[in-house]
Amino acid sequence: MSKNAKIAVIAAFAVLATMMGMLFAKINALEAQNSAGGSPSVPAAAMQKNASQNNESSDSSNVTQNQDDEIVLDISYGESWGEMGEYYTNVTLNLKNTSDKAVSNWEVLLSSAEGTRIEQIWNGEKSQEGNIIHITPVEYNKEIAPLAHLQAAPGMIVVSREKLLFESFSAKAVIDGSDILIKSSENNISPQENNVVSLPAEQDLPISNGSGVSALGQLKVIGTKLCAEDGSVVVLEGMSSHGLAWYPEFSAKYSVKKTKEYGANVYRAAMYTEEYGGYTTGENFRQEAEKILINAVDTAKSLDMYAIIDWHILSDGSPSKHKNEAIDFFDRISQKYANDPAVIYEICNEPNGSDWSSDIKPYANEIIPVIRKNSPNAIVIVGTNTWSQDVDKASEDKLSFDNIMYSFHFYAGTHKLDVFKQKIEKALANGCAVFVTEWGTSAADGNNGVYIKESGEWLKYLSSKQISRINWSLSNKNESSAAVLPSASAENFSYEDLSESGKFVFDSFGNY
Repeated sequence: MSKNAKIAVIAAFAVLATMMGMLFAKINALEAQNSAGGSPSVPAAAMQKNASQNNESSDSSNVTQNQDDEIVLDISYGESWGEMGEYYTNVTLNLKNTSDKAVSNWEVLLSSAEGTRIEQIWNGEKSQEGNIIHITPVEYNKEIAPLAHLQAAPGMIVVSREKLLFESFSAKAVIDGSDILIKSSENNISPQENNVVSLPAEQDLPISNGSGVSALGQLKVIGTKLCAEDGSVVVLEGMSSHGLAWYPEFSAKYSVKKTKEYGANVYRAAMYTEEYGGYTTGENFRQEAEKILINAVDTAKSLDMYAIIDWHILSDGSPSKHKNEAIDFFDRISQKYANDPAVIYEICNEPNGSDWSSDIKPYANEIIPVIRKNSPNAIVIVGTNTWSQDVDKASEDKLSFDNIMYSFHFYAGTHKLDVFKQKIEKALANGCAVFVTEWGTSAADGNNGVYIKESGEWLKYLSSKQISRINWSLSNKNESSAAVLPSASAENFSYEDLSESGKFVFDSFGNY
């Protein structure tokens, strides 16, 4: 957890026996359904018992509670944060078998407050009807050994309108074919005042009214948000170049200025490392690539825009392959732009075929101090594994520096929002700031049409999370994702010369 992330305990379970009568019909329906499917069933009497915290034997013939067969449920609450007027909380269900017999199956029923939902779950399955949330195991964590905790405990991101997530619960296990009532840990009996906290400070951060460097100043990361120098939340939007060596004319002033006219406040200068004309492909190419990049950065700065210096690894796969060249480059370029608030560093575009903890993170741990020696407050964006998609995995083994963001890339025709947003949710839940430094309206290969509907859905989602994003690409390459038609010139293109993708993206700046 980064030092800026807010970690809080939001709530525990309330004792509300009077509400259980309203749930009888629902629980009986679930019981019938689960019995047909071979899962343990939880009768209404069991929910009444837990709601009243009565540890005596149940009157139900289907539920038993022997003193020697005791299973305990402890609900732990992790990080909590606020987004768009809702509370997001990490919740883990910890089950302990204190008996000398193995548990063969288990389930938990939660009576939730109105508007509560499970945004994401791991190590478990969920279903919900109304205010009843049903949690069951997956194949690998049905069993609990005698005198042991459940391995691979179910975890959830719970979204709620109130700080109190649940109102009551019922839980059961199966031992030797018999249903055993799961008891509540003392930690779950009632919410304590010191366990009910306000939304983290970042929820209350104002939204910046400025757009350029002169208004926003030196950016910084607060919690999971990119913020202006005054602490207000900032969302950067803009275009990425294609390969600078291939389309240098689109990094000149006319082209970059055109993006600003439509609302862009950032420009990404993509300097390939290994492809033809890339930085590492020969001394002449290195000098030319660096010259074009510096011109692109200076152009963006002259327009009061932020500039991202992108060390654009791709076919190299591992960022460590050219680590020595990267150290030399970032040392010199960060000296040139020392303490410049307009300059942001992206140290590895799309690592692929490389592991975060054993490859990408160690690389970042060497590159970041090189930059920070010259620009101690600079924003540094770190690419993640699988072409900068696995921000969730990176968030499980975070970097320890301040003002770090993790890069996420998507193409609307390939990466479906419902699937891939879960990676972003996990990263945010773990306190990581996410920056979409590359996204496209097309499929991942840059072609196969323009996906307007899917692109709009992605932009709405990113806006709801206040995540900055940069579109690929400001070029006239003959492909779906290029913003400018192949027939148009970098020196004088107009709105009518934009491609279908370009018109959508230019119109989107500031409007989602």
